[in-house]
Amino acid sequence: MAVSDFILVETRESLREWFGLIDEGVEAIEARRNKRIAIGADVFTAVVNKDVDLYLIRVDEEVVGFLTSCVNVGILGSHRLFIWMLYLRPGTPDIGGEVDAEVDLIAAENGCSGVDFTTARPAWQRRLAKYGYVPETITFSKELSYG
Repeated sequence: MAVSDFILVETRESLREWFGLIDEGVEAIEARRNKRIAIGADVFTAVVNKDVDLYLIRVDEEVVGFLTSCVNVGILGSHRLFIWMLYLRPGTPDIGGEVDAEVDLIAAENGCSGVDFTTARPAWQRRLAKYGYVPETITFSKELSYG
């Protein structure tokens, strides 16, 4: 079994060092959307501005991906961990259980009562179901042009 760990990126230098991976991951994630909403520089900026936390994901000492998260506070004060992006390089062993356990730990450390994860990949529904996630909403959108 692969041993995985998660490293919080806390410095601008480390963020720069891993920007190639971030850009690769964002490009892979956004390629599946009908309308792209982010680029690697958006993630970089969000981390620098402390809008999101970025964790590198390692398997057997090799960085194989990342996840970004932030805590959303609801109007009634509930705290939920939002996973904005999760990227694992193709060929990475199945570490879904380890990722789920780490997400639960991050949520608990932040006093969150739940975790939210949105994706453009339908396959995540099957993968996340075994960890207790259920789809709550599906968003369809279209662009309107006037005139």
